[in-house]
Amino acid sequence: MDRRVEQDGTLVVERVRKKVDAGVYTCTATNKQGRSATGSVRVEVLVPPKISPISVGERVQAGERVTLTCTVSLGDEPLSITWLWHGTPIGSSNTNPGGLSVVNLNSYNSVLSIELVGPQHAGDFTCVATNAAAATRYTYTLTVHVPPRIEPFSFQEGLSEGMRTRVICGVNQGDLPLTLTWFKDGQSLSHGRSPDIQLKVIDQYSSVMVLASLSAEHSGRYTCQAHNAAAAVRSSATLSVHGKVEAPPPAP
Repeated sequence: MDRRVEQDGTLVVERVRKKVDAGVYTCTATNKQGRSATGSVRVEVLVPPKISPISVGERVQAGERVTLTCTVSLGDEPLSITWLWHGTPIGSSNTNPGGLSVVNLNSYNSVLSIELVGPQHAGDFTCVATNAAAATRYTYTLTVHVPPRIEPFSFQEGLSEGMRTRVICGVNQGDLPLTLTWFKDGQSLSHGRSPDIQLKVIDQYSSVMVLASLSAEHSGRYTCQAHNAAAAVRSSATLSVHGKVEAPPPAP
């Protein structure tokens, strides 16, 4: 039973339901002399807001457009819906990241849009739904993945057989950890490369390729690939090795 009367006359209603339990309750007390008194009270059952889970795509990358929809699936009206970013109302503080807009579609649906998501938008976005019964919150933690960006590199002009050269693949943007891989004409240089091609890791953002003694076989398209959890990107440059320049004979 969801209702019971205690020995002291208290009525206890458990698991309150609006349609079943709302209404007028009457209590009548009678003493040994047969005298009685009656009192009534009207009980209104208020239903607090319930927010459906907020979700976006499995992976959000910098530069994408993001939409968060807050839907109140249950709760008495009138309802008010507000958005917070790290606990601060959106639009009320200069600390909010830019590019945010909020549109209330109706009394139980609100949409927060980020036109161009960036690392500055990462964090907790909270939807707050309020009515006469309670204020309910749902927080979605937005993680923004930043793909790598490789600084363009190139080989110097006029390289000939017997000379040496080097190029550096540097990543100036992107989440860690990063993996840097070199290719020549589409083939990985990680294994089976000639001994005069040396690959060295400078730090977690850059790698250098050194060609100690150039030959015609080194001519080709060299590619650096940077890979992280967000994406794999490539940058390429063409190496042209000319025939060995012979020194002119001494003047007679």
